[in-house]
Amino acid sequence: LWIDDQRRVRIYHNSEGHGGSGNLSAGQWYHLAYSYTANAANGYLYIDGTLTATISVPTGTPADVTVDIGRRTDGAPDSYCDGMVDEIRVWDVGRSQAEIQATRLSEVVSTAPDLRAYWRFNEGTGSTAVDVSANGNDGSLIGNAVFVGESAPIAAQESGRALQLNGSGDYA
Repeated sequence: LWIDDQRRVRIYHNSEGHGGSGNLSAGQWYHLAYSYTANAANGYLYIDGTLTATISVPTGTPADVTVDIGRRTDGAPDSYCDGMVDEIRVWDVGRSQAEIQATRLSEVVSTAPDLRAYWRFNEGTGSTAVDVSANGNDGSLIGNAVFVGESAPIAAQESGRALQLNGSGDYA
Protein backbone atom coordinates (compact mmCIF):
# COMPACT_ATOMS: atom_id res chain seq x y z
CA LEU A 1 0.00 0.00 0.00
CA TRP A 2 1.15 3.54 -0.61
CA ILE A 3 -0.40 6.99 -0.79
CA ASP A 4 0.24 8.82 -4.05
CA ASP A 5 0.75 12.57 -4.51
CA GLN A 6 -3.03 13.03 -4.90
CA ARG A 7 -3.59 11.37 -1.49
CA ARG A 8 -5.11 8.23 -2.97
CA VAL A 9 -4.32 4.84 -1.48
CA ARG A 10 -2.66 2.65 -4.11
CA ILE A 11 -1.78 -1.06 -4.20
CA TYR A 12 1.58 -2.52 -5.17
CA HIS A 13 0.91 -6.26 -5.57
CA ASN A 14 3.40 -8.86 -6.87
CA SER A 15 5.69 -6.06 -8.13
CA GLU A 16 2.91 -4.34 -10.08
CA GLY A 17 1.18 -1.05 -9.31
CA HIS A 18 -2.62 -1.16 -9.25
CA GLY A 19 -5.35 1.42 -8.89
CA GLY A 20 -6.62 2.37 -5.52
CA SER A 21 -9.14 4.60 -3.91
CA GLY A 22 -9.86 7.33 -1.43
CA ASN A 23 -8.93 10.95 -1.00
CA LEU A 24 -7.14 11.14 2.32
CA SER A 25 -6.81 14.37 4.28
CA ALA A 26 -3.44 15.47 5.65
CA GLY A 27 -3.02 15.39 9.42
CA GLN A 28 -5.61 12.67 10.03
CA TRP A 29 -5.07 9.02 11.02
CA TYR A 30 -6.56 6.30 8.80
CA HIS A 31 -6.72 2.54 9.12
CA LEU A 32 -5.71 0.99 5.79
CA ALA A 33 -6.10 -2.70 5.04
CA TYR A 34 -5.51 -4.78 1.95
CA SER A 35 -6.87 -8.33 1.88
CA TYR A 36 -5.92 -10.92 -0.67
CA THR A 37 -6.16 -14.70 -0.79
CA ALA A 38 -3.65 -16.68 -2.86
CA ASN A 39 -4.97 -17.66 -6.28
CA ALA A 40 -7.88 -15.23 -6.02
CA ALA A 41 -8.34 -12.77 -8.88
CA ASN A 42 -9.19 -9.81 -6.65
CA GLY A 43 -7.70 -7.90 -3.76
CA TYR A 44 -9.76 -5.70 -1.47
CA LEU A 45 -8.81 -2.27 -0.13
CA TYR A 46 -10.42 -1.03 3.07
CA ILE A 47 -10.14 2.46 4.53
CA ASP A 48 -11.33 2.73 8.14
CA GLY A 49 -13.03 -0.67 7.81
CA THR A 50 -15.05 0.28 4.72
CA LEU A 51 -14.44 -1.52 1.41
CA THR A 52 -13.30 1.23 -0.98
CA ALA A 53 -11.92 -0.74 -3.94
CA THR A 54 -11.93 -4.20 -5.46
CA ILE A 55 -8.78 -4.57 -7.53
CA SER A 56 -8.00 -7.20 -10.17
CA VAL A 57 -4.60 -8.66 -9.38
CA PRO A 58 -2.42 -11.48 -10.76
CA THR A 59 -3.04 -14.84 -9.09
CA GLY A 60 -0.43 -16.83 -7.23
CA THR A 61 1.67 -16.34 -4.15
CA PRO A 62 5.20 -14.94 -4.36
CA ALA A 63 7.83 -17.31 -2.98
CA ASP A 64 9.72 -14.62 -1.08
CA VAL A 65 8.32 -11.23 -0.15
CA THR A 66 10.22 -8.17 1.02
CA VAL A 67 8.12 -5.71 2.98
CA ASP A 68 9.17 -2.08 2.66
CA ILE A 69 7.25 0.23 4.97
CA GLY A 70 7.10 3.77 3.67
CA ARG A 71 8.32 3.24 0.12
CA ARG A 72 7.62 1.46 -3.13
CA THR A 73 10.42 -0.62 -4.52
CA ASP A 74 10.35 0.78 -8.06
CA GLY A 75 12.62 3.73 -7.23
CA ALA A 76 10.34 6.43 -8.68
CA PRO A 77 10.76 9.95 -7.21
CA ASP A 78 7.39 9.70 -5.44
CA SER A 79 8.26 6.32 -3.92
CA TYR A 80 8.58 7.52 -0.33
CA CYS A 81 5.90 8.24 2.26
CA ASP A 82 5.73 11.60 4.01
CA GLY A 83 3.77 10.85 7.17
CA MET A 84 3.45 8.54 10.14
CA VAL A 85 2.77 4.82 10.36
CA ASP A 86 1.44 3.11 13.47
CA GLU A 87 1.07 -0.66 13.39
CA ILE A 88 1.59 -2.96 10.43
CA ARG A 89 0.13 -6.47 10.51
CA VAL A 90 0.77 -9.18 7.94
CA TRP A 91 -1.54 -12.18 7.99
CA ASP A 92 -1.14 -15.57 6.33
CA VAL A 93 -4.81 -15.52 5.30
CA GLY A 94 -7.12 -13.06 3.57
CA ARG A 95 -9.02 -11.19 6.28
CA SER A 96 -12.74 -10.57 5.97
CA GLN A 97 -14.28 -7.13 6.30
CA ALA A 98 -15.78 -8.19 9.66
CA GLU A 99 -12.35 -9.29 10.96
CA ILE A 100 -10.76 -6.03 9.79
CA GLN A 101 -13.49 -3.95 11.42
CA ALA A 102 -13.27 -5.91 14.69
CA THR A 103 -9.54 -5.24 15.20
CA ARG A 104 -8.80 -1.97 13.41
CA LEU A 105 -8.87 0.18 16.56
CA SER A 106 -7.07 -2.18 18.91
CA GLU A 107 -3.84 -4.07 19.19
CA VAL A 108 -4.07 -7.79 18.49
CA VAL A 109 -2.47 -10.56 20.51
CA SER A 110 1.01 -11.15 19.15
CA THR A 111 0.39 -14.91 19.13
CA ALA A 112 -2.84 -14.69 17.10
CA PRO A 113 -3.26 -17.57 14.63
CA ASP A 114 -2.08 -16.76 11.08
CA LEU A 115 -0.28 -13.56 12.17
CA ARG A 116 2.99 -13.60 10.18
CA ALA A 117 4.44 -10.21 11.19
CA TYR A 118 3.37 -7.41 13.54
CA TRP A 119 5.22 -4.14 13.91
CA ARG A 120 3.78 -1.78 16.55
CA PHE A 121 6.57 0.85 16.29
CA ASN A 122 6.53 1.39 20.06
CA GLU A 123 10.31 1.15 20.44
CA GLY A 124 10.87 4.86 21.10
CA THR A 125 14.57 4.82 20.14
CA GLY A 126 16.98 2.84 18.02
CA SER A 127 17.02 1.69 14.42
CA THR A 128 15.18 -1.65 14.68
CA ALA A 129 11.43 -2.12 14.21
CA VAL A 130 10.70 -5.19 16.31
CA ASP A 131 8.28 -7.80 15.01
CA VAL A 132 6.25 -8.73 18.09
CA SER A 133 4.77 -11.82 16.42
CA ALA A 134 6.45 -15.14 17.11
CA ASN A 135 8.16 -15.03 13.70
CA GLY A 136 11.08 -12.65 14.29
CA ASN A 137 10.69 -10.46 11.18
CA ASP A 138 12.49 -7.47 12.69
CA GLY A 139 13.12 -4.56 10.34
CA SER A 140 15.69 -1.80 10.02
CA LEU A 141 14.94 1.92 9.91
CA ILE A 142 16.59 3.49 6.84
CA GLY A 143 17.41 7.15 6.21
CA ASN A 144 15.75 9.56 8.64
CA ALA A 145 12.90 7.27 9.78
CA VAL A 146 12.46 7.69 13.54
CA PHE A 147 10.11 6.61 16.29
CA VAL A 148 8.00 9.51 17.58
CA GLY A 149 5.74 10.02 20.60
CA GLU A 150 2.47 10.09 18.66
CA SER A 151 0.10 7.33 17.76
CA ALA A 152 -3.11 6.48 15.99
CA PRO A 153 -6.25 6.07 18.11
CA ILE A 154 -5.59 2.41 18.93
CA ALA A 155 -6.88 1.08 22.25
CA ALA A 156 -4.48 -0.40 24.80
CA GLN A 157 -1.26 0.79 23.21
CA GLU A 158 1.81 0.13 25.30
CA SER A 159 3.55 3.44 24.71
CA GLY A 160 1.61 5.40 22.11
CA ARG A 161 4.37 5.76 19.54
CA ALA A 162 4.56 5.74 15.73
CA LEU A 163 7.12 5.72 12.93
CA GLN A 164 7.83 9.13 11.32
CA LEU A 165 8.79 9.18 7.62
CA ASN A 166 9.78 12.40 5.83
CA GLY A 167 9.19 11.40 2.19
CA SER A 168 12.78 11.61 1.03
CA GLY A 169 14.63 8.34 1.26
CA ASP A 170 13.54 6.93 4.60
CA TYR A 171 11.64 3.70 5.21
CA ALA A 172 11.74 0.56 7.35
